[in-house]
Amino acid sequence: MKKQIIFFLLFLVCNISVNAQSANKSKKNKTQNKTQNKQEAPGFPSSESFKNAKLTYKIISASNNTWGYDIFKDGSMCIHQNSIPGVAGINGFATKEKAEKVAQLVITKIQKGEMPPTVSQDEVKAVGAF
Repeated sequence: MKKQIIFFLLFLVCNISVNAQSANKSKKNKTQNKTQNKQEAPGFPSSESFKNAKLTYKIISASNNTWGYDIFKDGSMCIHQNSIPGVAGINGFATKEKAEKVAQLVITKIQKGEMPPTVSQDEVKAVGAF
């Protein structure tokens, strides 16, 4: 009976040791994967890539009979905004003119090298688009 208990305890210790090593390897792999994913995750392009680019915008229809805008860099869309930036909710601008004012503000920010060209609620109000 003693031999069986000793054998059982020895088996238990070995099993715990193997599982602990396996858990450590799993944690290392998850950490490595997160690091690799961060490196591969796309971010905003640098302001340098916009230096000599032709920036244009197009006013688009959005939900609930509102308006948004798309910003294009050399003919390729780089920003799609169908809601008012800096404001909670999903509704766009009440008029095309208001959407146009903020689209022009965003282009100005990009041309000044601000990337990403974030727009606050105060800035939306300042250009008369809120």
